[in-house]
Amino acid sequence: MITMLVIGALMAATGVGYFLIPNIKDRVKGLISDPIRLAKLNGAILTAEEASKALDKKYKEYGKQLNELTKQRGTPEAAFMALYVDALEAFKEVQEIFIEGRIVFIEILTPKEFSILTAPDAKETAKREEQVQDAIEKATVKVPKNLDKISELAVEIISDPEKQQSALAAVQNYQKSFEDILQEYGKWNYRNNEVLRDYQATEAQFQELVDKLNEKRLNLYTTFTELYIRLSDACTDEEWKAAAKALKDTSKATG
Repeated sequence: MITMLVIGALMAATGVGYFLIPNIKDRVKGLISDPIRLAKLNGAILTAEEASKALDKKYKEYGKQLNELTKQRGTPEAAFMALYVDALEAFKEVQEIFIEGRIVFIEILTPKEFSILTAPDAKETAKREEQVQDAIEKATVKVPKNLDKISELAVEIISDPEKQQSALAAVQNYQKSFEDILQEYGKWNYRNNEVLRDYQATEAQFQELVDKLNEKRLNLYTTFTELYIRLSDACTDEEWKAAAKALKDTSKATG
Protein backbone atom coordinates (compact mmCIF):
# COMPACT_ATOMS: atom_id res chain seq x y z
CA MET A 1 0.00 0.00 0.00
CA ILE A 2 1.22 3.43 -0.85
CA THR A 3 0.24 4.96 2.45
CA MET A 4 2.50 2.47 4.18
CA LEU A 5 5.45 4.36 2.67
CA VAL A 6 5.18 6.63 5.68
CA ILE A 7 6.07 3.63 7.82
CA GLY A 8 9.20 3.31 5.77
CA ALA A 9 9.90 6.99 6.23
CA LEU A 10 9.08 7.56 9.88
CA MET A 11 8.78 4.17 11.54
CA ALA A 12 10.13 1.70 9.05
CA ALA A 13 11.16 -1.87 8.86
CA THR A 14 14.41 -2.80 10.59
CA GLY A 15 16.52 -2.33 7.47
CA VAL A 16 15.32 1.23 6.99
CA GLY A 17 15.45 2.40 10.58
CA TYR A 18 13.07 3.57 13.26
CA PHE A 19 13.06 7.35 13.81
CA LEU A 20 14.56 7.61 10.28
CA ILE A 21 17.85 6.20 11.55
CA PRO A 22 18.98 3.09 9.61
CA ASN A 23 20.35 0.15 11.61
CA ILE A 24 19.46 2.11 14.70
CA LYS A 25 19.92 -0.68 17.26
CA ASP A 26 23.50 -1.47 16.23
CA ARG A 27 24.44 2.18 15.75
CA VAL A 28 23.10 3.22 19.15
CA LYS A 29 24.90 0.31 20.77
CA GLY A 30 28.16 1.35 19.12
CA LEU A 31 27.72 4.99 20.05
CA ILE A 32 26.45 4.85 23.66
CA SER A 33 28.53 3.11 26.30
CA ASP A 34 26.50 4.14 29.36
CA PRO A 35 24.22 1.13 30.11
CA ILE A 36 21.49 3.27 31.68
CA ARG A 37 21.25 5.65 28.71
CA LEU A 38 21.46 2.72 26.30
CA ALA A 39 18.63 0.89 28.08
CA LYS A 40 16.36 3.95 27.81
CA LEU A 41 17.10 4.34 24.12
CA ASN A 42 16.50 0.67 23.45
CA GLY A 43 13.24 0.91 25.33
CA ALA A 44 12.04 3.66 22.98
CA ILE A 45 13.19 1.62 19.96
CA LEU A 46 11.34 -1.48 21.19
CA THR A 47 8.14 0.48 21.72
CA ALA A 48 8.42 1.91 18.21
CA GLU A 49 9.11 -1.53 16.77
CA GLU A 50 6.05 -3.07 18.42
CA ALA A 51 3.83 -0.16 17.35
CA SER A 52 5.05 -0.38 13.75
CA LYS A 53 4.39 -4.12 13.52
CA ALA A 54 0.90 -3.71 14.98
CA LEU A 55 0.07 -0.92 12.54
CA ASP A 56 1.36 -2.93 9.59
CA LYS A 57 -0.94 -5.79 10.58
CA LYS A 58 -3.93 -3.44 10.91
CA TYR A 59 -3.27 -1.83 7.55
CA LYS A 60 -3.15 -5.13 5.76
CA GLU A 61 -6.62 -5.78 7.13
CA TYR A 62 -7.78 -2.28 6.15
CA GLY A 63 -6.51 -2.95 2.63
CA LYS A 64 -8.58 -6.14 2.41
CA GLN A 65 -11.67 -4.31 3.65
CA LEU A 66 -11.19 -1.48 1.16
CA ASN A 67 -10.85 -3.98 -1.65
CA GLU A 68 -14.11 -5.66 -0.62
CA LEU A 69 -15.93 -2.32 -0.51
CA THR A 70 -14.59 -1.48 -3.96
CA LYS A 71 -15.65 -4.77 -5.51
CA GLN A 72 -19.34 -4.05 -4.99
CA ARG A 73 -21.23 -1.48 -7.04
CA GLY A 74 -23.21 0.98 -4.95
CA THR A 75 -21.28 0.79 -1.67
CA PRO A 76 -22.40 3.86 0.32
CA GLU A 77 -19.92 6.63 0.97
CA ALA A 78 -20.45 6.21 4.72
CA ALA A 79 -18.97 2.70 4.58
CA PHE A 80 -15.76 4.06 3.06
CA MET A 81 -15.56 6.93 5.53
CA ALA A 82 -16.01 4.60 8.52
CA LEU A 83 -13.02 2.58 7.34
CA TYR A 84 -10.94 5.72 6.74
CA VAL A 85 -11.68 7.05 10.23
CA ASP A 86 -10.44 3.79 11.78
CA ALA A 87 -7.33 3.83 9.59
CA LEU A 88 -6.47 7.44 10.45
CA GLU A 89 -6.98 6.83 14.15
CA ALA A 90 -4.62 3.85 13.99
CA PHE A 91 -2.01 6.04 12.33
CA LYS A 92 -2.46 8.84 14.85
CA GLU A 93 -1.98 6.46 17.79
CA VAL A 94 1.32 5.26 16.39
CA GLN A 95 2.39 8.77 15.46
CA GLU A 96 1.98 9.77 19.10
CA ILE A 97 4.24 6.91 20.14
CA PHE A 98 6.91 7.96 17.67
CA ILE A 99 6.76 11.59 18.66
CA GLU A 100 7.16 10.58 22.31
CA GLY A 101 10.05 8.32 21.35
CA ARG A 102 11.78 11.10 19.45
CA ILE A 103 11.50 13.34 22.52
CA VAL A 104 13.04 10.56 24.64
CA PHE A 105 15.95 10.36 22.19
CA ILE A 106 16.62 14.07 22.49
CA GLU A 107 16.48 13.90 26.28
CA ILE A 108 19.16 11.21 26.27
CA LEU A 109 21.39 12.01 23.29
CA THR A 110 23.86 14.87 23.24
CA PRO A 111 23.75 17.23 20.21
CA LYS A 112 26.92 15.58 18.89
CA GLU A 113 25.48 12.05 19.23
CA PHE A 114 22.28 13.16 17.55
CA SER A 115 24.28 14.68 14.70
CA ILE A 116 26.23 11.46 14.18
CA LEU A 117 23.09 9.32 14.04
CA THR A 118 21.16 11.64 11.73
CA ALA A 119 23.87 12.92 9.38
CA PRO A 120 22.25 13.02 5.91
CA ASP A 121 25.48 12.04 4.17
CA ALA A 122 26.12 8.97 6.32
CA LYS A 123 26.27 5.79 4.25
CA GLU A 124 23.37 4.17 6.09
CA THR A 125 21.16 7.26 5.81
CA ALA A 126 21.89 7.74 2.11
CA LYS A 127 20.90 4.12 1.46
CA ARG A 128 17.67 4.60 3.38
CA GLU A 129 16.78 7.71 1.38
CA GLU A 130 17.48 5.81 -1.82
CA GLN A 131 15.10 3.02 -0.76
CA VAL A 132 12.28 5.43 0.02
CA GLN A 133 12.79 7.48 -3.15
CA ASP A 134 12.86 4.30 -5.22
CA ALA A 135 9.51 3.23 -3.75
CA ILE A 136 8.05 6.66 -4.45
CA GLU A 137 9.32 6.67 -8.04
CA LYS A 138 7.83 3.23 -8.71
CA ALA A 139 4.48 4.40 -7.34
CA THR A 140 4.71 7.58 -9.42
CA VAL A 141 4.90 5.43 -12.56
CA LYS A 142 2.53 2.59 -11.65
CA VAL A 143 -0.51 4.47 -10.36
CA PRO A 144 -0.85 7.00 -13.25
CA LYS A 145 -0.72 4.09 -15.71
CA ASN A 146 -3.60 2.46 -13.89
CA LEU A 147 -5.51 5.75 -13.81
CA ASP A 148 -5.03 6.08 -17.56
CA LYS A 149 -6.72 2.69 -17.93
CA ILE A 150 -9.62 3.91 -15.80
CA SER A 151 -9.95 7.06 -17.92
CA GLU A 152 -9.96 4.98 -21.11
CA LEU A 153 -12.58 2.69 -19.61
CA ALA A 154 -14.75 5.65 -18.58
CA VAL A 155 -14.69 6.98 -22.15
CA GLU A 156 -15.50 3.53 -23.51
CA ILE A 157 -18.41 2.53 -21.28
CA ILE A 158 -20.00 5.80 -20.10
CA SER A 159 -22.20 7.17 -22.87
CA ASP A 160 -23.69 10.09 -20.93
CA PRO A 161 -21.35 13.07 -21.62
CA GLU A 162 -21.96 14.71 -18.25
CA LYS A 163 -21.33 11.52 -16.28
CA GLN A 164 -18.28 10.76 -18.39
CA GLN A 165 -16.75 14.16 -17.67
CA SER A 166 -17.57 13.78 -13.98
CA ALA A 167 -15.72 10.44 -13.88
CA LEU A 168 -12.72 11.84 -15.74
CA ALA A 169 -12.56 14.80 -13.35
CA ALA A 170 -12.60 12.38 -10.41
CA VAL A 171 -9.62 10.55 -11.94
CA GLN A 172 -7.70 13.82 -12.17
CA ASN A 173 -8.59 14.76 -8.59
CA TYR A 174 -7.37 11.43 -7.28
CA GLN A 175 -4.13 11.66 -9.25
CA LYS A 176 -3.48 15.15 -7.85
CA SER A 177 -4.03 14.01 -4.26
CA PHE A 178 -1.83 10.97 -4.90
CA GLU A 179 0.99 13.14 -6.22
CA ASP A 180 0.60 15.49 -3.25
CA ILE A 181 1.01 12.76 -0.67
CA LEU A 182 3.99 11.22 -2.46
CA GLN A 183 5.63 14.64 -2.48
CA GLU A 184 5.00 14.91 1.26
CA TYR A 185 6.51 11.47 1.91
CA GLY A 186 9.62 12.59 0.04
CA LYS A 187 10.23 15.31 2.63
CA TRP A 188 10.48 12.88 5.54
CA ASN A 189 14.24 12.70 5.81
CA TYR A 190 17.02 14.55 7.65
CA ARG A 191 18.32 16.11 4.45
CA ASN A 192 15.14 17.93 3.44
CA ASN A 193 13.19 18.39 6.67
CA GLU A 194 14.32 21.17 9.00
CA VAL A 195 12.14 20.00 11.89
CA LEU A 196 13.55 16.49 11.80
CA ARG A 197 17.08 17.93 11.65
CA ASP A 198 16.50 20.29 14.54
CA TYR A 199 17.87 18.86 17.79
CA GLN A 200 15.63 21.25 19.72
CA ALA A 201 12.43 20.63 17.71
CA THR A 202 9.36 20.56 19.95
CA GLU A 203 6.50 18.11 20.24
CA ALA A 204 4.20 20.77 18.76
CA GLN A 205 6.41 21.03 15.66
CA PHE A 206 6.29 17.28 15.15
CA GLN A 207 2.54 17.29 15.62
CA GLU A 208 2.25 19.92 12.91
CA LEU A 209 4.23 17.68 10.56
CA VAL A 210 2.04 14.63 11.11
CA ASP A 211 -1.16 16.68 10.98
CA LYS A 212 -0.18 17.88 7.51
CA LEU A 213 0.53 14.34 6.41
CA ASN A 214 -2.78 13.10 7.82
CA GLU A 215 -4.65 15.86 6.01
CA LYS A 216 -3.16 14.74 2.70
CA ARG A 217 -3.89 11.12 3.53
CA LEU A 218 -7.55 11.94 4.21
CA ASN A 219 -7.70 13.84 0.92
CA LEU A 220 -6.35 10.75 -0.86
CA TYR A 221 -9.07 8.63 0.74
CA THR A 222 -11.77 11.17 -0.12
CA THR A 223 -10.79 11.52 -3.77
CA PHE A 224 -10.65 7.73 -4.17
CA THR A 225 -14.19 7.49 -2.80
CA GLU A 226 -15.27 10.24 -5.20
CA LEU A 227 -13.76 8.26 -8.09
CA TYR A 228 -15.53 5.09 -6.96
CA ILE A 229 -18.91 6.86 -6.65
CA ARG A 230 -18.65 8.56 -10.07
CA LEU A 231 -17.90 5.24 -11.78
CA SER A 232 -20.48 3.34 -9.76
CA ASP A 233 -23.23 5.82 -10.60
CA ALA A 234 -22.41 5.79 -14.31
CA CYS A 235 -22.06 2.03 -14.83
CA THR A 236 -24.57 -0.76 -15.23
CA ASP A 237 -24.08 -3.95 -13.23
CA GLU A 238 -22.47 -5.58 -16.25
CA GLU A 239 -20.17 -2.62 -16.95
CA TRP A 240 -19.17 -2.54 -13.30
CA LYS A 241 -17.23 -5.80 -13.66
CA ALA A 242 -14.63 -4.05 -15.82
CA ALA A 243 -14.68 -0.90 -13.68
CA ALA A 244 -14.19 -2.85 -10.45
CA LYS A 245 -11.22 -4.67 -11.94
CA ALA A 246 -9.65 -1.36 -12.98
CA LEU A 247 -10.23 0.11 -9.52
CA LYS A 248 -8.61 -2.83 -7.73
CA ASP A 249 -5.02 -1.64 -8.16
CA THR A 250 -6.04 1.91 -7.28
CA SER A 251 -7.63 0.71 -4.05
CA LYS A 252 -4.33 -0.98 -3.18
CA ALA A 253 -2.54 2.31 -3.65
CA THR A 254 -5.08 4.08 -1.47
CA GLY A 255 -5.16 1.60 1.39
